[in-house]
Amino acid sequence: MGISDFEGLTFVAFIDICGFKQMMENEERIKRVVYKFYQSGYRTLKEYKDRRDNDKPQIQGIFVSDCGILYVIRSHSETNEDIETKRDSLNQLLKIIKKINKDMIINDVMLKTSIAYGKLNCSKKLEFKGISKSAFYGDAYLKAFLDNEKAQIRLRPGECRVIQKDLPEYLITNVSKQSYENFRLLKQRGDYILYYYFYWMLDKRSRIEAFTNKYRNLETDIYKKMTKLIKNYSINSN
Repeated sequence: MGISDFEGLTFVAFIDICGFKQMMENEERIKRVVYKFYQSGYRTLKEYKDRRDNDKPQIQGIFVSDCGILYVIRSHSETNEDIETKRDSLNQLLKIIKKINKDMIINDVMLKTSIAYGKLNCSKKLEFKGISKSAFYGDAYLKAFLDNEKAQIRLRPGECRVIQKDLPEYLITNVSKQSYENFRLLKQRGDYILYYYFYWMLDKRSRIEAFTNKYRNLETDIYKKMTKLIKNYSINSN
């Protein structure tokens, strides 16, 4: 699936396969995982394109190695008449991300996803006949990438979040009102006001608190088990 040249304000999602480096020890597994990831990504985008109405935003993407980049290719202005377009752009992007995550979790693979809003410049540059290279520039791509890879508040396996920085105020208000299908599953978590976490694995907003508590308890249990293991070996060593 080809990508289109684009320059403007938009949403960009950076998706990363969790535990990819560890998978590299098993060549057959990594081949299967990458194939499933690419297959799910491109198939989901094609299905969206085939059923998309003309008034719906276009969403494109590219998948390379262990990551994927999705973006909305509709130029956004800051006028009031464009507000509904931006809201629907995020809603549709979340829908696609949910589908890809659900496809991958069935195959026991978790993803991490960061979504940012801002300027993006995407161009398809031909190097020579038969071979092309795509280039991504702009603060939206950079914010999504850095949040996924370098953020102080690290993304945990399976998580997807929208970076609040630079989101238009009216979009933030709309998120809090939960007026769109997938907005109902967006929620800030504790003191992490920098983000809206997207609970793609749930069907109701009312289940978010129970899910986050169970996820937190799992992390605590793993830490306790690791501590116990190291302690036992330490005690029995000289």
